[in-house]
Amino acid sequence: MKLKGFSLFMVFLLMLPMYVNANDYETGATNLVNFDEDGVSYVVDGFEGANSEIVEDPTDSSNQVAQFNKMDEAAPWAGTTFGEEPDNTIPAVSFTETDTKMSVRVYSPDEGIEVRLKVEQADDPTRSVETGATTTTADEWETLEFDFSNESEGTEPLNLDYTFNMATIFFDFGNEGTGKTYYFDDLKVIGDGSTTDGDTDGDTNDNSNVFYLIGGDESKALSFEPGSSAEDDTLLESGEKSTYVIDNVSGEYNGSGNTLAHLYLNGLDIALDFVAKASYDFNGDGNWDRTEETTWLPTDGNTESGAYEEFTQEFTQNVSGEEYSDFTNGTIQVEVSLAIGGSDGELKVNAPEEASRIELPYTLSVEDGTSEDPSEPGDVDETPDPTDPSDPVDGDRDWELVWNDEFDGNELDTTKWKYDIGNGFYSGDEWVGGWGNEESQYYSEDNVKVEDGKLIIEAREEAASDEHGSYDYTSGKILTDELFSQAYGKFEANIKLPEGQGFWPAFWMMPQDDVYGTWAASGEIDIMENRGADTGSIGGAIHYGGEWPNNSYSANDYHFPEGQSTTDFNVYGVEWEPGEIRYYVNGELYQTLNEWNTPNGEYPAPFDQEFYMILNLAVGGWYGGEPDETTSFPSQMEVDYVRVYEDMAADYPEPGEPTDPGDGDEEEPGDGDGDGNEPVDPSKDWQEVGDNLIEDGTFETTTEFGDENNSIVWNVFNFGDYETWAGLADFSIVNEELKATIERVGQEWWHMQFMQDVTVPSGIYKIAFDMRSDLDRNVNVELTGTDSGINEFEVGSTMETYEAYIEVESDGDYNLMFGLGKGEDDPELAVPYDLYLDNVRLVEVVEGDENEEEPGDGDGEEPGDGDEEEPVSVEELYQAIEDLEENGEIKKSASKQLTNTLKTADKHYQAGRQKQATKHLEKFISKVDGKQMKSAAEEVKNDMKHSAEQLMEKWS
Repeated sequence: MKLKGFSLFMVFLLMLPMYVNANDYETGATNLVNFDEDGVSYVVDGFEGANSEIVEDPTDSSNQVAQFNKMDEAAPWAGTTFGEEPDNTIPAVSFTETDTKMSVRVYSPDEGIEVRLKVEQADDPTRSVETGATTTTADEWETLEFDFSNESEGTEPLNLDYTFNMATIFFDFGNEGTGKTYYFDDLKVIGDGSTTDGDTDGDTNDNSNVFYLIGGDESKALSFEPGSSAEDDTLLESGEKSTYVIDNVSGEYNGSGNTLAHLYLNGLDIALDFVAKASYDFNGDGNWDRTEETTWLPTDGNTESGAYEEFTQEFTQNVSGEEYSDFTNGTIQVEVSLAIGGSDGELKVNAPEEASRIELPYTLSVEDGTSEDPSEPGDVDETPDPTDPSDPVDGDRDWELVWNDEFDGNELDTTKWKYDIGNGFYSGDEWVGGWGNEESQYYSEDNVKVEDGKLIIEAREEAASDEHGSYDYTSGKILTDELFSQAYGKFEANIKLPEGQGFWPAFWMMPQDDVYGTWAASGEIDIMENRGADTGSIGGAIHYGGEWPNNSYSANDYHFPEGQSTTDFNVYGVEWEPGEIRYYVNGELYQTLNEWNTPNGEYPAPFDQEFYMILNLAVGGWYGGEPDETTSFPSQMEVDYVRVYEDMAADYPEPGEPTDPGDGDEEEPGDGDGDGNEPVDPSKDWQEVGDNLIEDGTFETTTEFGDENNSIVWNVFNFGDYETWAGLADFSIVNEELKATIERVGQEWWHMQFMQDVTVPSGIYKIAFDMRSDLDRNVNVELTGTDSGINEFEVGSTMETYEAYIEVESDGDYNLMFGLGKGEDDPELAVPYDLYLDNVRLVEVVEGDENEEEPGDGDGEEPGDGDEEEPVSVEELYQAIEDLEENGEIKKSASKQLTNTLKTADKHYQAGRQKQATKHLEKFISKVDGKQMKSAAEEVKNDMKHSAEQLMEKWS
């Protein structure tokens, strides 16, 4: 059972009565839940002191309804989730600007009872909306109407981009239970709100925006028509993708919303997670214009074949490329694969009902004729002549060959390459085995040779050992580290890859000097990597962001045309320019990346420094799994050439340097022996001036946690999930407190992490939280991505409040992280033991006597005097930002940064601190001019700057 929590700080307001006569109320409504519907099994699940069951109607014994008993002293937010078996969901519902209502028939012993209705996305409870209505009669049925455009006080507003498939009802909301019994029935969506009902999955979609997955014994494809008989496509443990494509698609984007996947999946072992990816070629030119993924989809552990679960999930993860656009003879591709796990899985296809399908925010048609399929990019007639390293010319670019190895000799040229040896590396004093990727091979010089004009790296099944351990496989790895490195240019290699489960060949690049910090703050460019069991595709990626584990990545896959594979020679390359990296296979562009970051440098850092090249053939590891009985040894990776070019027509800037936080006119941070800024003096009279930037710091609404692959409100990371010797904790919510059960202490404080992503404007902040531990210990807390340093706290067995003050020098998206592992000098504590956390806060502060002026005081005229134009209000600026985000002119992250900066300015103004208010308005104006609004029209930006300047003048 999921705990349905609500903020104890919300104001419990009674909504105005909304009564519709049940006998008259039929027009324009779609019934979602009717507890006596033939052929449908329903379930009701009460929580927090609400007991629920399906019973006879108290006024009509022929009718089935749901009974809701709010027991004595039940929680004010006691409620019941209701829906269809087995997962207690309702048919998916999405609302429009004009249709935002649902209705429920209720039977109450009293009038004036507030009834609250909440709908949410089952696999992401943060996507929810709730509203209320009030009973107007007693001891008889009435229909209450719920308008979600009027959300309840203190709850999230309706987001028209979300789709909802779970419903919860609350009676006498806001008051403790007194033992009274209520009844409800007939959940309906009113008007044209879009629904997708599992009972009608087999119907042809009249709106032409649903494509069904066809496969099994038939060719894999997407189709407007569902299949006639359900089959399964096997999703292999190796991660090989099942790919479904439809060509010649034309139609218009609806203007809002995301593509929605309805997938029926089954894991044939426990702990399997799946993922789906959608790719779009809007104009049929053979290039993917947009790619996006779902979050990971975990199965329930029922390993019987055919025991499918339905997953309804939007494609909102790892989005790259353009915004949604109209289709003209375009192509849509869906790929489904196993993301993690130790066995195969099943995907239901061809089903006439309860069918796997995608629902797009479009009105589409499929035209007759042919169009180029991006899954067969380019129809390459032949591989470029490997013997001709002539300088290619590409449009305005003038590529000149500056470095190459054609492997014409009889041995490796050690003036160009060096060998990497072993099975890992040292990180400080700590040995990291498996190269940090759980790889199983030992790299040796003997596995690398040059013959017949080719470099050969051979993987063998043979024993090897060193002081760190014993290994069952050997292979080879070479690199140009300290021999050749370059920033920008064209890097390519002609390579033939081996086939086999467990092989992981790669052609990639790493920074020569780690200018911006350790991995991945200084970046990584993966030109090509491959799972050996999948000969039909390769991947390309970049890694960036903060130092591990606060790193990020962007990636895409290339799929070979029929008749071609990784076991042929193919040319893999990137063209790298300041602010853009383009990925090619055999001259065909398949991915363009231009969004990344590092906390220690200005864009285009970290990809503005010299990188060196690496070629290797790994065995095992997380990417493709371990070898099995089908894997053939020895196997070889063959390289015909490696070539590097410079664009002689380009005038690139010199490779960058890390950002100096002391640059500018402000005082330099104090020098010190520790990391980060000079510590903030906690003895000063700090006063809170801002809102708490932490969402649900009291753990009243949190019911689940995200992880390193799926970030939600609160997220967890356990290094022990990857290494048996590393720290491991179990996280849960108990009595509205976070409970962390420490199961392995680990060897570093960051081995176990509890964290939240947060957008923070520059300023001085107080971190505050309540904590206790069964055993006395130290806990580290850090706002990662800033230079504010690591704060260490001594935590005991009684719940106490802990505080620290930090300085954030620049606006940004950061991460508040609690490190629960064992520090280097900490004692080894007996496990298991529990640690509890509550009331987490991150609030801006200022000194108490700082610029205490009255708002609006001054010697000038009052705003609005004379004939000047009336200054805008801060609310108008908030609305302008919201409109830009809704119209797709700025991203959500940019909207959040702009809003937070404006909110901080407003808080200072309201507290009488004009100097700070003006400073933050100036920052707001600089953001309008900056990359946050780079996609907005100049006229829009000028209007916003003018409005902010007016506001600044008004406040002064």
